[in-house]
Amino acid sequence: MSSSGWNSSSSKAQTDLLTGTLNRRALTAYGERSVARHRIAERPLCLLSLDIDQFKPLNDRFGHSGGDEVLTNFVAVMRDNIRPGDLLFRIGGDEFCCLLPETNAAQAHQVAERVRSKLAAATMEVAGASVTVTASLGIASTETFGHALEVLIHHADMAVYAAKRQGRNRVVVASRDEANSGVRRATAPA
Repeated sequence: MSSSGWNSSSSKAQTDLLTGTLNRRALTAYGERSVARHRIAERPLCLLSLDIDQFKPLNDRFGHSGGDEVLTNFVAVMRDNIRPGDLLFRIGGDEFCCLLPETNAAQAHQVAERVRSKLAAATMEVAGASVTVTASLGIASTETFGHALEVLIHHADMAVYAAKRQGRNRVVVASRDEANSGVRRATAPA
């Protein structure tokens, strides 16, 4: 996201210093405005939630500086595989989310699957060692859950937890019926 329209101190307060992504504060500020615009225009929007699989063992093995390298490499892969206009946020630790404007669940699934597969195929250099990292991804759409940012965040997070329970390194799309039963549709790596 460009800094046009944001003053410098506001931009710095909404940027994660390590990864250069937008942060949780920016998600709240920008996300609420984006969701409201999509509601008024009656357009779809998806929230993609991502969690790096087995990050703690990597952090334990390589130390915090190695963990930081994993995070910055992860963000580079993400940026290379999301679309212009998609916004990437670091929520905390190894948790990220991406707002996908003008995107329905099927389109979001394509983006998420591209990110998942490119990440799993990438080899990262961390503290002099080659490392492969995977992520669990969850999608919540305004078409299913309405135009409320906190509701989208909640359901995307629940889909990430389902992806982890189903074996990690997969994409799960949350649905209204499945939200009530705790079951999610998932795609696993080929």
